[in-house]
Amino acid sequence: KNSHNWTDTAISYVAGKIWNGASLNGTSSFIEIPDSVDLRYQTGWVNGNLSVSIWYKPTNTTGVQTLIWKWDNGSASTDWIIYQNWGTITGAILWWADQAATWSVLSAGTWCHIVMTIDSSKNIAVYINGSSSATATNSTSPTYWTYDPVRIGQNSSTNWMNWVVDLVQIFSSELAS
Repeated sequence: KNSHNWTDTAISYVAGKIWNGASLNGTSSFIEIPDSVDLRYQTGWVNGNLSVSIWYKPTNTTGVQTLIWKWDNGSASTDWIIYQNWGTITGAILWWADQAATWSVLSAGTWCHIVMTIDSSKNIAVYINGSSSATATNSTSPTYWTYDPVRIGQNSSTNWMNWVVDLVQIFSSELAS
C-alpha cells in the first residue's frame, strides 16, 4: 500500500532470488527505512497487526546477526525483530528483551523465505519457505514504542549481517495463512 524511501550504506548489489539482492558485508553495510506509523507494531494504537516478508541467503550461521528490526538506537527497546542467534533464526517482539519465539532453520549459502506475522493479540506466526514453522504469544505489554527507523542488516555497533537479502516487504496487516 505505502512505499517508503530508504537509504543504504556500504551495500553492493548482486544477483538475488527475485530481483537484485543487497549484499551486506558484515562490518559496515545496512539499509534503513525512516519511521512511519504503518511500520510500527503497537497494540491499541495503530491496528496492532504487522507482517514482514524477506528472502535471504546467509553467508554463515555463526554469531548474532540482525536480519531486520524496528529499532531504537538509544536503548534496548524494539517494536519487532528477526535475527540470527548462532544458527537459529529468532523472530520476536522485544520490549526490554522479552523474546517471543525461536526457530532453527538456517543453512549457509541457501536462499530462504521467512514471513513473520503479528496480530493485535500479540500472537506471532512464522512461515519458512511457505510452511508453518512456529507460533507463539508475547505476554508482555510494551513499555516503550520506538519512533526510530527500520534497519536491515545491523542493529548497533555489533550484530552486523553478512548475508544477501532480497524482496523485503512490510505490511501493516496480518497476512492470512
